[in-house]
Amino acid sequence: MCWLCGASKGMDGDMHMCMTHVGLDAAWRNTIESTLPWAVTPNYANIIGFQLMMMMPDLLHVFNLGVAKHMLASSLKVVLSEQVVFQASNLVDRMSLATASLKQFALRRGLPLRIKKSRNRG
Repeated sequence: MCWLCGASKGMDGDMHMCMTHVGLDAAWRNTIESTLPWAVTPNYANIIGFQLMMMMPDLLHVFNLGVAKHMLASSLKVVLSEQVVFQASNLVDRMSLATASLKQFALRRGLPLRIKKSRNRG
């Protein structure tokens, strides 16, 4: 469960709080800042002016923990379901068109489509 908003992975039938539910009516939206992320309050939380919203997830951990891929996939499905960008008779065909378009975009600009594993050279 997310410490910031109470969203879950949707396990055990908990789909109303699922992190991939990105609609305005998602139940997790009403839980933002409703819980503290610790059992014992750390000293820095007692600093005058400290607010929980000062603690935000960073990009490395969001991607590293795999949350971003779920959010991106959910958003992509919503966009492709609308048939605004890629017109095809079904979602699978629209996904194929989107994939081909992404590959062409990357090829034209010389961009990689995956992050290579870095080596520690130290």
